[in-house]
Amino acid sequence: VAEFVTTELAAMKLQHGVLLTFLLFVLASFFFFIQHESFYRELHILSQRFPMESTLHLQGSKLAPKYTKERYQNILNIDMSTFKSNLRFISNHLSTDSEVDITSLIRSSSSGDKSDEQKERRGTLTCNGKQVDSEVIYWKIVPGDSTYESPITPHHGEHHDRYITFEYDGGGWNNVRMSLESLIVVAHAMGRTLVVPPQQHLYLLGKPHKDKDDKEEHDEMGFADFFDVALLESHRGFHVLHMEDFLRREGVTGGLHGRLPPGNSSDAWGDALWRYLSQVADAKPEWSGRFIAFPAAPGDFNVSSMLRDSAVRARYEAFGGDRIARGTICYDEQLQRAHHIHFPGFQKHRILQHHYAFAFFADPAMQSFYRRYLEPPHILHCCPLSISY
Repeated sequence: VAEFVTTELAAMKLQHGVLLTFLLFVLASFFFFIQHESFYRELHILSQRFPMESTLHLQGSKLAPKYTKERYQNILNIDMSTFKSNLRFISNHLSTDSEVDITSLIRSSSSGDKSDEQKERRGTLTCNGKQVDSEVIYWKIVPGDSTYESPITPHHGEHHDRYITFEYDGGGWNNVRMSLESLIVVAHAMGRTLVVPPQQHLYLLGKPHKDKDDKEEHDEMGFADFFDVALLESHRGFHVLHMEDFLRREGVTGGLHGRLPPGNSSDAWGDALWRYLSQVADAKPEWSGRFIAFPAAPGDFNVSSMLRDSAVRARYEAFGGDRIARGTICYDEQLQRAHHIHFPGFQKHRILQHHYAFAFFADPAMQSFYRRYLEPPHILHCCPLSISY
């Protein structure tokens, strides 16, 4: 009897130990699932949208921009520790007709072996047509930036039918610069063609001078005097058109609500040009003192849905601060569909904020790109360098 009792007690202890171990395993699995549930949900969504094999064939929406293998490599190279964020980015935005070998990409990303073209390098400064080496160069050239296209807009293939025109700000140089930089970023993010107006009389910038091909001096200045248009055009996601070409394409052909430019000419200038652009615009935003919020996914035109993510909400509140009470501008369907958006240079239409404080992006990777996208106008650094001490 004693032997039987001893045997049964030992068996019960073993069963209890197994049961306890099993319960601890179930409990640990439950907490692990809760912590990583969103990750697995995103992984499931991705596997449903794309067939996952050793090679991933990505065939997403035609509205999304197309990414080559090299551009996908650049995404992975950003930071392998943020794979969850990259996975959401892929699921929402990625579309390509080419095959992407995920295994080799992750292996090469983890190895750290990069070609010179894939490495960050110091920026360049060009003064009077020559590259200058100086300690004032604080910006970098980041691989993939020149081929980056905004993933939230379908207009890269239709940018010729979506335009932003603007009037130079009526203030001094700093006001003109801030508004132009913000418009460059907004045009890139919206996938729109930025129409550059002709040189004008700008406040406190009226010193007579000659441009490269001028025979006589003049006191007008404009966009190309402050920004390297060729450098901006070298970015795949940025589209630019000069005003005379815009008026020739859209104005004199009746493409702007059937109204013709002054004199039915593509050489319109000054106040007559500004009045015409205001009359034919589909939208004239009044964004002074406010900021614009861009979603992380195409077609997400609701700020409240954008802010369901607690991390995005925290960034949004820190970015907007007191300005949120004035009403956030949301990149919505109306802005996306408008054929022609025009920004007058006065009153509530003025954008008197730096671009990095004006445009909020729900996707941190987009926020990072647009903060470094706009190189400072080289003239700001070339002029001081020309001073002899």
